Amino acid sequence: MVFDDIVGQDKVVRTLLDIVESGRIGHAYLFVGAEGIGRKSIAKRFSQLVMCMGESSDRGEICGVCTSCKLHKSDTNPDYHVISEPEGKNTISIDAIREIQESMTRAPIYGRRSFYVINNAEKMTVQAQNALLKTLEEPPEYVVLVLVCQNVNQLLETVKSR
Repeated sequence: MVFDDIVGQDKVVRTLLDIVESGRIGHAYLFVGAEGIGRKSIAKRFSQLVMCMGESSDRGEICGVCTSCKLHKSDTNPDYHVISEPEGKNTISIDAIREIQESMTRAPIYGRRSFYVINNAEKMTVQAQNALLKTLEEPPEYVVLVLVCQNVNQLLETVKSR
């Protein structure tokens, strides 16, 4: 199973498997918790499962042979984007958010969805969070946003409510 190496997050894994199985993939998710508990790993595995174009008879399995799976394995899937503060910086700027918003105008290349994972989302500036609001409210149908953060209190209420 794609989540086999995730330890101690059974409830989260079960919830995500239920979401995928139902076919009701949301447009945005917020993964909150301390560093080292697997938030980024879970986000990546979730994206692999959703983006897999092959068929698997087992719940939570990826095919491993479709183009999306092969590209995920080599960390080169162009439909999977990770955004975080640039090296040497303490914040994620409005320019970084505008960049991903521009990228979101292009449909996924190898599947039905594109994933955008914003690591350390609490490090977005207020301006960046406000810029992200429109996308959170009206995302393209093929976009899934995952905000990964440790301190949810540093996100704007309007971001959290979306």
